[in-house]
Amino acid sequence: MTSPLPGSVCHPPSRAKNHEEICFGCGHAGGLGRGLNLSLGRGFLLRFYRRLCLVWCPKLILGLTLILVLALGPAAHADSGFTLRTWPSGDTAWLTRGVKSSKSTVDALEAFLKMRPWGFVGWDTSGIIIGGQPDQFPQLFKVATPGGKPRQISHFTARASGFYLNADPQKHQALFTVDAGGNEDFRLQLFDLATGAIRPMGCPPGRVENVEWDHSGSNFFYAHTPAGTDRWDIRMGRPDGWDTLLLSRPGTWSPLDLFPIHPRNPLDLDPLHRALLVLHYVSASESEVFALDTKTGKLTDISPDRPSRTNQKPARTQSGAARAETDARWITIPVKSKLKPGKPPPMVRMIQDAVVVLRTDSAEEFQRLYLATWNGKNFSRPRPITPLVPHDVDWMVVAPHRTFVVYGLNVDGATHLYTVDLDTTTNFDGPAHPLPGIPPGVIDGVHFPETGKWPMQFAFTVNTPGNPGEVYTYDLTTKVCTRWTAPSELLVVGSTRPPRLVQFPPLLVFYPPIDPLPKGIAQTLSAWLYKPDSTRFHPPFPLLVMIHGGPEMQARPVFDPFVQTCLSKGLAVLEPNVRGSTGFGKSFQTADDGYQRMASVHDIGAALDWVKTQPDLDVKRMAVSGRSYGGFMALSSLIEYGDRLRAGICAVGISNFPSFLKETSGYRRDLRRVEYGDERIPKMAAFLDSISPFTRREKIRSPLLLIHGKNDPRVPYAQSESLFIALTDTARTKTSHSVSPIVPIVPAVPVAFLAFSGEGHAVRDQEGQLAQYRVMLDFLARHLGF
Repeated sequence: MTSPLPGSVCHPPSRAKNHEEICFGCGHAGGLGRGLNLSLGRGFLLRFYRRLCLVWCPKLILGLTLILVLALGPAAHADSGFTLRTWPSGDTAWLTRGVKSSKSTVDALEAFLKMRPWGFVGWDTSGIIIGGQPDQFPQLFKVATPGGKPRQISHFTARASGFYLNADPQKHQALFTVDAGGNEDFRLQLFDLATGAIRPMGCPPGRVENVEWDHSGSNFFYAHTPAGTDRWDIRMGRPDGWDTLLLSRPGTWSPLDLFPIHPRNPLDLDPLHRALLVLHYVSASESEVFALDTKTGKLTDISPDRPSRTNQKPARTQSGAARAETDARWITIPVKSKLKPGKPPPMVRMIQDAVVVLRTDSAEEFQRLYLATWNGKNFSRPRPITPLVPHDVDWMVVAPHRTFVVYGLNVDGATHLYTVDLDTTTNFDGPAHPLPGIPPGVIDGVHFPETGKWPMQFAFTVNTPGNPGEVYTYDLTTKVCTRWTAPSELLVVGSTRPPRLVQFPPLLVFYPPIDPLPKGIAQTLSAWLYKPDSTRFHPPFPLLVMIHGGPEMQARPVFDPFVQTCLSKGLAVLEPNVRGSTGFGKSFQTADDGYQRMASVHDIGAALDWVKTQPDLDVKRMAVSGRSYGGFMALSSLIEYGDRLRAGICAVGISNFPSFLKETSGYRRDLRRVEYGDERIPKMAAFLDSISPFTRREKIRSPLLLIHGKNDPRVPYAQSESLFIALTDTARTKTSHSVSPIVPIVPAVPVAFLAFSGEGHAVRDQEGQLAQYRVMLDFLARHLGF
């Protein structure tokens, strides 16, 4: 028998009995379709198979492997080796026969997966730096002119993420993070854009996040959780490797921005004689902003939900008090400055005030922008500068000359861009107008050049359902928008023609909830509906309900390769925003907290009720899927509405809340307890156990596919493995008051478990993604019949 390739893993058989295991990623089973190592069980068949493999017909085995390569497609990268376990034994025919025209399905999946987005990274001395993934790993590219060919400037041989370009383009540097096999233990490294050299930074062991350069590009700040702890520190480093601790307190802290302690002396560039805006993150709906004196360690509270005060020990907002999600950036206002966008500032060095711009929902339902003025000792009470509208401000970016802010408003999932002048003497509460000429879509990655060159421009990335990401610049003087990158379909490698995209936009649909929403907000739920091309497929369409994670996330109209593949096969997709989602106000976002958890599950029931009213959707062929928290929602939906759902997919999902809260990474336990409840309290522990899918697993009567990465630091791998074993172990029993006190629980439906050895909370390896989506699509096709 050949030995496994270096870096690959052969997985031992599961403890569950009477199921089949397929191993992908070992030396003789290089990936989905490259080879299958079938463990048929103990006894005669296993001995016969081994003898056949080792003694009689090695050439036959090689021939069969080649056939499988051609039949099922490319292999998984060794790092993402994976196994598929199934119950009952031998129930794997759907892998090759579940979808009509299997070859075309693999081709479509591969084409959509290779439609990698471009994303803006930073400005260069001549052009821009963008990120993309033309092959196995993300890389950096330089584009000299709009529409010019991207020139690759990095050649990473490992998965890199979180690129942070130095604020000074002349220094040609970028920080980035790397982890091992999806464990999210991100380490900080420095990349030289000119030479390609890479070297690690001096931060101690632990996870790194939220890197911020100062405006000179000489120092950077970052959040760091020391290995084995449950807190987030704030540290400062330099490109030469020097590193120091600035703040170490219980809780989750992140750097936001650096500003001068003495605003009338802006030339004081020593970072240890300045103040750092820091965020104290309590939960997705509660956070506080402080000014940290980097020399003395003094913290000044500038959160807008209460008068300004100084706190040496920041107090967490008590239950029932005002809660706000907050962000902040600092600005300086030149003397007599009332400039309009596109007009250069006067040549003055004296600073009238230092001002902090805050994004918060402390006083209203939705995120809004505020100003707070710093006089060198204290902050004024923040005042609003954007109108009160029923939409969240998603993000804000301060222009280099500090006289106005560009911000993005989340309007029904799309991003509308606005500007607001910064005037410290008046409140702004009038009408706002979007910038003209901005392409529609979800917009992020907005950056001004730090040099502040004129004409005034900023760069941004646009994502739409038909395009994963394009980079644009916008000239505030001429109001002209310019696209820098070519259409993403041209990135498809190894394809003679671009994939066939479903270009028409999804529909935003509304329906009433089953459980009432909090008083004072609209009693309406919403979802995005993607329909196949009716000229190619005949309604009624089978339907997949895809539930987002978080739960503090929002389903928005963006590109998804799996959704596009579903549409190309005639499968409609519904993406609901259940209570707990962001973008609909803080009362909606917190309406699922603690003991209200099952109300969000009932919101899926409301969506299924709405589907009954749609003649072009087939209520007899519906399935549900979700990942992370959405995985809990998918499992719970199968339990609550199994009579209406023919199948379900749970990826990296929570199956047991008490064990999840005890075993998730220490730095995030308290954050999750705010959302789900504290399992250390007996009453809450009993409630969480009662609603956990693992506790109610005997009610799952629809076919189920579980997916999980073994290195997941957020939702432990055991959450899926233990559920799979419990569902497939025919020896398990329960106590009953019937005539027979011991009643075996045998699942009446198929269960499959796709496990990745070299992945964590998300499958990032391209071949691993292909394998995951292929298995998902085959599974759905088998049970929905398309």
